[in-house]
Amino acid sequence: MRYIALIKLFLIAISWAVVTVIIPLVQHSINLGFNEIVITVQRFLFVVSITIPFDIRDMSYDTKNLKTLPQTIGISKSKVFGLVFLMLFLGLEFIKTPIYTEQLQIHFFISVLALFFLLKSTENQNEYYSAFFVESLPIIWLGLFLWLL
Repeated sequence: MRYIALIKLFLIAISWAVVTVIIPLVQHSINLGFNEIVITVQRFLFVVSITIPFDIRDMSYDTKNLKTLPQTIGISKSKVFGLVFLMLFLGLEFIKTPIYTEQLQIHFFISVLALFFLLKSTENQNEYYSAFFVESLPIIWLGLFLWLL
């Protein structure tokens, strides 16, 4: 399935969303309601966005038949795609009930940070750019939640 165009990116995002939202809810016998579905979709959108810098970094190493997002639509359009997904990620925060100001602030900050890393990503990025800075975004997100909530 890795060689089906774009499937790798979405498999990664779906896996993250299911493992970090759905499975813990099921394990604790918590019903999936509207907010939980929104959180799952948000997680999917966020992970797609932060995976794009990895695909951009790997463009020179990946075979052409892998058909990653940057290979398929180009680096610039991939960044726009990530931007749209980050905007949707943040926008979905407004349809949750109730809306918590602290969570909105955290999501805004993490979106801006993710967007910065997305827009600055290149094929020739430093080896630690994606492997450390982009990978650290979920940890920063957790830290903000623990600190502010």
